[in-house]
Amino acid sequence: MLSFAIPIVDGKVNVQFPQKCVYCGKPQEFTVGVVASRSSGTQYYRQYSSITLDVPYCSEHVNKAKRLGLILNIIFFLCLLISCATSIMISFALDLQDVFQICVLGPGLALIFAVLTGSIGVRKVWGFFNDEIRDLPSFFGQGHLGIKVMMGNEQVGIAFTNEEIGHEFARLNKLSPMPISE
Repeated sequence: MLSFAIPIVDGKVNVQFPQKCVYCGKPQEFTVGVVASRSSGTQYYRQYSSITLDVPYCSEHVNKAKRLGLILNIIFFLCLLISCATSIMISFALDLQDVFQICVLGPGLALIFAVLTGSIGVRKVWGFFNDEIRDLPSFFGQGHLGIKVMMGNEQVGIAFTNEEIGHEFARLNKLSPMPISE
């Protein structure tokens, strides 16, 4: 995976992508807005900043990314529903009277279970057999199929799963690959 650090100048990133799908290299048919964002500050004052990159894709991979994202969201939602229903049944079975245990602890544990099972677990198992799932950004990551982005204070990190496209991106923008610091 090739990664690049691009400086932020006046709240914008000036980069040019090859006129090819960033995932497979076919001719560009669509552009997808990929958002890099971050928040900073204290608990009382938060400052949010974001940058949108127009990333080229072929129609096959735009549709595939939408379909896979929808499937993963449905799996996550079903795991969350099953977890909440299970926690409510357990609270009734144990005859819990405490509001904290019923309203906070149960759904909280259900959410943790849904995130671990419905998103991370399914991605790892399914990603073992499917390249597209593996190349989507992680549950907490930013990006799109074949590209991952991370925003810092003064730069945006971009990583490509297709090294050929990454090299062409470097040539167009006169960049050299470098590690992205978190």
